[in-house]
Amino acid sequence: MFLIARDSESMNRENFDAKVINQEQSFMEKIKTLLIENGFEDRKIKFTGLDFHELEIKKVIGELQQYGVGKILLIGVNDITDKIENQYKLERFIEKFKRTEDIDICYIKGWGESDLLIEELEFRIRLMNVEKWNE
Repeated sequence: MFLIARDSESMNRENFDAKVINQEQSFMEKIKTLLIENGFEDRKIKFTGLDFHELEIKKVIGELQQYGVGKILLIGVNDITDKIENQYKLERFIEKFKRTEDIDICYIKGWGESDLLIEELEFRIRLMNVEKWNE
């Protein structure tokens, strides 16, 4: 399983400071911890950015295959919206990789903007407002 962060190029473009990058790394570590608590093996969970150094990604996929992984999930975890360019890069990489390797790779898009996500954000904002009002 790959947990995919933002690419370093977009981080540089958007002038992320060290605090934001540390928060993202902590967030990904928390996701990994929760996956392990729910039965996933630590060694089968890998992190990557969208920098797409194909040799590095192929190396990690090879490691996962050695662990007996039959299906690899590429999961976008940090962007609330999954950019078209990222989707395109990943889909192209998967198609290319599947032509040469016999492994099932699936891309699970970022968190998205579903109604449930928007409702949850709205609920949390209202809750913060009530907490401030009660102070």
